[in-house]
Amino acid sequence: MSRVLFILAVVATVATVISAQCAATDNVNCASWVKNGFCNNPGYTEAYRQQYCPNSCTNSGCGAAGATTTTAATPAKENANCPKWNEDPTNAFCASQSAANIKTFCFTTCAKEITPVDGCAFYVDTAGKVVRTGANKTAANDDTVVPTLATATNKILYAYAKTGCTVAFYAAATSPATPPGLAPDLVGAGTITKVTVAAQQTAAGITCKCTA
Repeated sequence: MSRVLFILAVVATVATVISAQCAATDNVNCASWVKNGFCNNPGYTEAYRQQYCPNSCTNSGCGAAGATTTTAATPAKENANCPKWNEDPTNAFCASQSAANIKTFCFTTCAKEITPVDGCAFYVDTAGKVVRTGANKTAANDDTVVPTLATATNKILYAYAKTGCTVAFYAAATSPATPPGLAPDLVGAGTITKVTVAAQQTAAGITCKCTA
């Protein structure tokens, strides 16, 4: 009898530990993540499934309901779909997603977005594939134009300027730039901005002027 009670106590302890690792509810993005292979991707540990999609992933070990959320270890590798997501002009994952999402799922593919190394950057839909180009200009009076290779069909989708930098768009890719550009300028705040002005989407060149 004592042996049975001991076994039951061990089982109860293990169940309590598992429950403590399981989030109470699924992340709002679970449906999309599961569709893209999150649950069965070997790059994500069981702890990750328990934290983000305890109910949607049948292999999370959480059962029908989770408990409290705990911090999980960073997976050994990113999601295998990251390059495809990022190259897709309708997605452009590294440019369009939140910092939390790119750090969680695509920390290798999105390394330049997580830790920016350029003063400015732009993302162009090049024949159905997103291509990122960085621009590092440090002088506030530098009027060198960086060609974008954008066209009516290969448009600029996103642009980035770090704090202290400004991106100006120009119809021509010749240097030095001749103001005024295709307003408005993108004044840097360290974030990636979707380019919605039609004239800027097809701008042939940009300047990246930085004061810091």
